[in-house]
Amino acid sequence: QSQSTTIDSDANRHDTNNQKELAFIEFEIEKTEAFVGETIPTKVTAFFDRRARVNLNSLPQLSGSGVLADPFSNTPEQREVVIDGVSYISATWNSFLTPIKEGSHSLSIALDAMLVPSRRRSIGTNMFEDDIFNNIFAQYENRPVRIISPPIPLSSLPLPEKGRPDGFS
Repeated sequence: QSQSTTIDSDANRHDTNNQKELAFIEFEIEKTEAFVGETIPTKVTAFFDRRARVNLNSLPQLSGSGVLADPFSNTPEQREVVIDGVSYISATWNSFLTPIKEGSHSLSIALDAMLVPSRRRSIGTNMFEDDIFNNIFAQYENRPVRIISPPIPLSSLPLPEKGRPDGFS
């Protein structure tokens, strides 16, 4: 039986005593106020500690109502980044959101992944010696995680009356 862990990317960012350092996600939208039907560029970036292998179990999943999201690519842009002295592998998806309902909306992104510790040996150690118990990720071996972005507010405005063609609704 596996246990899933949820990581809130806002509350625990850079807490060294927390699993947060293993993975977090950032969700960016180009603007937080838009007209109904307007397309808004978005960017989702997931960060995973370089010392662990990662298997993505899902594409980013939008949580919230009143908007439509274009599908995310199956192949995110990947690169290695250093944040506060910690090496991460980042996976970035670019997409678009379109508000379909007037009002205030709270949006967030979630991503499911499997964290597996890297088994690295130090030079000079016995190749048959299993040092996984000394690995800081030992407790997370084959650990499913769900990382969730902080909520972002989006205000969807009605289309302006001025300049509308006759009969437009």
